[in-house]
Amino acid sequence: MRTGPSRPDFRRRMGLGSDFSALVQIPEFASAWGDVQSQLTAEGASALDVAAAQNDLAGAFDNLTSGTTGFGVSSSDALSAAKQYTIAGRTVLGAVGSVEGLLSAAQGGNPGPIFQAFTGTLIGAVTAAGAVSAGVGALIVAGIGIAIGILEKAGLFGSQPSGTQFAPGAYWQGGTPTTVIHYVATDAAQIVNGSSQWRKFPVKANAADAPWFAAWGTPLLSAGNPAGGPDALGAKVTAPKFQWKSANWETYAGYRPIDMAFPDFHYLVCQSVIAPLADFATAFTQAWIANQEYAINGLKPQDDWQVLAHFVRIWNRAHSAASFYDLGPAAKPVIDVPYQGVSGLVGSCPANLPPLYQTLVQSLLNSTAASDPILSNGGTTVRVHTGPVIKPPKVLAFHLGPPPAPSPLATTGGKIAIGTVGVVAIAAAGGSLYAFLTNQAIGYFWGKLFDGAVDGVKGLFQ
Repeated sequence: MRTGPSRPDFRRRMGLGSDFSALVQIPEFASAWGDVQSQLTAEGASALDVAAAQNDLAGAFDNLTSGTTGFGVSSSDALSAAKQYTIAGRTVLGAVGSVEGLLSAAQGGNPGPIFQAFTGTLIGAVTAAGAVSAGVGALIVAGIGIAIGILEKAGLFGSQPSGTQFAPGAYWQGGTPTTVIHYVATDAAQIVNGSSQWRKFPVKANAADAPWFAAWGTPLLSAGNPAGGPDALGAKVTAPKFQWKSANWETYAGYRPIDMAFPDFHYLVCQSVIAPLADFATAFTQAWIANQEYAINGLKPQDDWQVLAHFVRIWNRAHSAASFYDLGPAAKPVIDVPYQGVSGLVGSCPANLPPLYQTLVQSLLNSTAASDPILSNGGTTVRVHTGPVIKPPKVLAFHLGPPPAPSPLATTGGKIAIGTVGVVAIAAAGGSLYAFLTNQAIGYFWGKLFDGAVDGVKGLFQ
């Protein structure tokens, strides 16, 4: 007969509302928390940060293993995903990795695991309240496939019209579109994050993405048949159509599809950014793109002001507060009012255009408590740290997502060659972001990274 205390059972403890104090009695969970806690302690995290991390780890694990949400994730996979999610969202290590990854994306690619980490922690933080949100975020960070039904519960579906009219005066040719992105409609299937079919945000330099950047009347856009009824100007609609990613896409005549789907796209390259915030602006642009990819895949992106708030938290955690810049609200100029009232920037860039992120400040202030750490001056401005990147202490060997095939870091002529997969390539090549930052001059590394990042962002648009 067995005597003494019995080992806590995952099957009895997990899910259905278990809190941190109960879960930490389980050896496997306690070990995972010990790793997270060691990292937080080494970083000098506050008691509030520690409590938030406890809540994230327990909440994500509980969401993933609870039978009421239908995730169907094993306890070991759930714990691993919850741990990655917590490290990515609550530690300096995770913040530095995310910022570095967003900047490396601007140099020449979309590093999937980095974008997964950013959007996963964003979604976990701001999705509609409910037990499902942290679990969704954890799955995205870990790169575990998510069923459409789970995303539906989380409210992460895009806009699907009830009939053939997808915008005032614009009618779909045959059947019903699956998704509408502002003034662009498509019959493309909804794709879950982490899928090999995930559609990346269009890049002008990629030949396959050329239709998005084509002007009306060029061969890349074919005219649809007039259908359904008059538009706001009393004329029949002739919808520009194109094929992309094995699906049909339609929009209004007169402007590039990319501008009709994302009115702020051209704005981002034309904005005027002050020198102290140049790197901040570059990384924010990539965060904005990461969020907008959800729309292209038939899912619902978060509001831009929420992206800004989440990004500022990550950015500030990764940078010293020794110097800072306080962002006040700025009105967004009406640059142009294109056909059908889609307000966006078309044509040449005007001078002194406020940065997009600054035009989002007022919405952020309206929805954020004045005592929030990212606010300053009595809750009237957003504080952005402009001090050096914090060099995180080496406690965990952490990387985001499954490691790819080894890709050595080349050093040529004294310049560090950074791959397009950012921190993941670093992890595959030699261990972790920690090891890389430990063995390189931090200022030199970030200086070289920033040199190429701004030019990389310009290449996305022009």
